[in-house]
Amino acid sequence: MTERPRVFLDTESTRLPPNHRPWEIALVSDYPTGTTEVVIVVTDLDLSDADPKSLAMNGFHDRHPKGDRFAGEDPTVMYLTESDTASALEFLLDKVEIVCAQPPFDLECIGALLSRNNAERTWHYRTRDIESLAEGFLRRPVGGLQDCAKLLDVEVDPLAVHSALGDARLVRACWHAMFGSYTGTV
Repeated sequence: MTERPRVFLDTESTRLPPNHRPWEIALVSDYPTGTTEVVIVVTDLDLSDADPKSLAMNGFHDRHPKGDRFAGEDPTVMYLTESDTASALEFLLDKVEIVCAQPPFDLECIGALLSRNNAERTWHYRTRDIESLAEGFLRRPVGGLQDCAKLLDVEVDPLAVHSALGDARLVRACWHAMFGSYTGTV
């Protein structure tokens, strides 16, 4: 069986569901030639329904251009409008299998972003929830992503928690702790 290309994904959003909008999206992909990381920050973000507690917890004020403590653009991050983000995601997620913590949370807000911009959900219908996989692997209940990582003996960087890239990397590390490194073909 040929493995489908896999993307480890996380979003940071304006609030908890419903009506949560992604403001930071990270995609981490494994390929035989190495790991690729993409971070997108949505620049024309609608904050009319944002929850201040959510924004404080996920570092919005430090990492988003609309934030009050934003220190300047990071050259490793793509700062895109919502429309350009939709186009990029339509391309970057085409036919990939997505692995994340709580796929409905991330994929609902990404799906809504795509719909608002007349773009398609192009990822493979089979998505993977790293927390559910860890429960099966460990044969016991696990909590959230950080608890899952600790139970799998994966180091959690406290400075990276609740950043899209930090959490996507953590999802990838948990996957590798359970299943090993990338072995498929692209």
